[in-house]
Order: sequence, then C-alpha cells, then structure tokens
Amino acid sequence: MQSLFSEKVDAKSDTRNGAARGETVVPKKNEFTLSREILNLRSSLLRAKEESGVNSLLLSGLEKGVGTTSIASALALALAWDKVTRVLIIDANFDNPQLDKVFNIPADKRAGLIRDTRLPNLKCIPYARLIRAGNRQFDSFMRVLNELENEFDFLIVDSAPLNSDPEVIMLSGYFKSIAVIVEAEKTRVPVLEKAINELRQAKANVLGVILNRKKSYLPKAIENLL
Repeated sequence: MQSLFSEKVDAKSDTRNGAARGETVVPKKNEFTLSREILNLRSSLLRAKEESGVNSLLLSGLEKGVGTTSIASALALALAWDKVTRVLIIDANFDNPQLDKVFNIPADKRAGLIRDTRLPNLKCIPYARLIRAGNRQFDSFMRVLNELENEFDFLIVDSAPLNSDPEVIMLSGYFKSIAVIVEAEKTRVPVLEKAINELRQAKANVLGVILNRKKSYLPKAIENLL
C-alpha cells in the first residue's frame, strides 16, 4: 500500500511528533484525486448526518482485496479537505492494518493511539488490532468511541472483510452506519444478500453498498458527457 503523501522542504513546517526540522508532507501530484464516486459518497454521508445524525461509518469489503482501505482513506481525505471538518479514521482491520502506510505515520504499534496526519483536522488510529471483542480493551475502547463521536465531525472505520472476520458483524452494531464494498463483476448477489441480512440481524444500519472497480464499456468521450 503506497502512501498518499510525499515529502518536501518547508522552513515553516510543523515539527511536532518527532518530524525532522523543516520537513512537511503534501499530496503527490496526480497521485491522489477525488473521483466522482468518492465525492458522491461524501455527499451521501453529509446528507445522512444532516437528516439523521449519522457521523460514523464502518467500511467493510465483502471479501479481501476489494479496495476497502483505499476507499476509506479517500473518503476521510475528501471530508477533511476543507481543513475545517474534524475527521478521525480508524484502522480496525485487526490482522492486516495498512493506514500507517497510507498516511505515512511513523511506526508505533501501541493500540488505540490517536496520531496526527498532515492535514491538521484529520486524525488517525492506525493500530486497533489489539482491541478485540470480549476483552477489557475492547469495552474501554468502545466507551472512548462514544466520546470521540462528540469530538469529531466524522469517524471513518476501515475494517476487515466480512467473510474473513466474524467480529465485523458484531462491531458494525457499535457504529451509526456501515457500507459494504463489493467488486464489480466478481461478487455474487446471493453472497451479498446473505451478508446484508446478517448485518441487519445484528441491528446494523446498512447505509448502502459500494460497487468498486466498475468497468466502463463506453468510449471515454461519451462517458465524459454523462
């Protein structure tokens, strides 16, 4: 997983959190762009918050490798890009955390630490894998989450795939909404329907399904007109 940021020298840079003096990080040119789909997802979440107070979203792929971390990261950046909206992104993919690489956060694998990113209003918990259901750390962390929902405008959670970690179903009930990510032309409808039913039985608020890597069979000139 590549970082969304690269380094440049800036004499006025912030030097907190152990960063080298005069060093800052900015988005790479042409490496990170807000796609129409991410902007639509951002709009949907803003509308859900306005209409029903939804400000936490758990993102989970139906299976491994459908792009959950990329979508969660891009959504968090899209929400925080105005430098005003306070966003916290949490890595709850217990067995394969990747957000430290995405946001170029120096290694510190103590679970639950809130870390700075290079956007002052975007924070990250890159290691939540020790916070498992059924232990005191989990119960304590979930209580803290309730407080964080008041401190931040949005909480975005990157979780493990639904079909590989049964705890995701249980975890979904602790957040105000969940979106399931599937891969176009790969995910089977009966498998998706079964997962959605299990989430609803767990009292999860299923905000929607995100179809990732959708292929276009239209010429680009025509697609741009749509």
